[in-house]
Amino acid sequence: PNTNSDLTTNLISHWRLEESTGFRYDSWGENHLAPYAANGVLPSITDGLIGSANTFRSANSSYLTISNNTVNNGGNLNTGDIDFTISAWVRPTAFAVRSSPLSIAVIASKGGIRGNSQNTFEWVLSIFSATSQSQIQVSPNGTDKYFARSGVVVPPGQWSMITAFHDAANNEINVRVNANTGFTASYSLGLSPTGGS
Repeated sequence: PNTNSDLTTNLISHWRLEESTGFRYDSWGENHLAPYAANGVLPSITDGLIGSANTFRSANSSYLTISNNTVNNGGNLNTGDIDFTISAWVRPTAFAVRSSPLSIAVIASKGGIRGNSQNTFEWVLSIFSATSQSQIQVSPNGTDKYFARSGVVVPPGQWSMITAFHDAANNEINVRVNANTGFTASYSLGLSPTGGS
C-alpha cells in the first residue's frame, strides 16, 4: 500500500456511524448499512472520539449489514486479489472468552461471519477474545482461514485505531493497533470474492 497517498485516494466507503436509528450512511460512497439484531435490540448511539458513535453488544447479536454488491455508484465492497485497507476506531468495554468456532469479536467483515457460522467469508477484521489482540483473517475460497494477529492488546475502555491491509504485490497481510508496527504475515493465495454481505 502507498503510505504517502491522501486518505481519500481510491477510498470506497467511509461510515461515521453518527446516526442513532435507521441506515448508517456512507459519507463517501453509496454503501449504506442497515442495522440488524437477532433479538431486536439494535445498535445504539453513544459518545464517540469525535461526535457520536454506535454501540454494538454481542449479547444482542447486533450489527450493520449491506447486501452483496458487485457494481454500484459508490464502489463495491468485494476485494479479490487486490491491495485494500480497512480501518476502524473501536472502544471495547470488555472481552468475553468465547467458545469455538467464533472466539472473536467481529469489527467488520465481508461474508458470512455472523453467529456461529464462518462460512463464505472473504475477510474479517476482529479482536481475538482470548488475548484481546486485533487480527485480520482472509480466505482464498470462502472457508479456509489465514490470519495475522497484531500481538498488541486492544485496551478496554480506550479508543484505538485498528488498521489491516492486504498487499497483493508483496503477498502480505498486516494488522496494527494505533501507531504500532503491527504484525505482517506472508499470504500468497489471494482473496476470492465470495458473495454474502
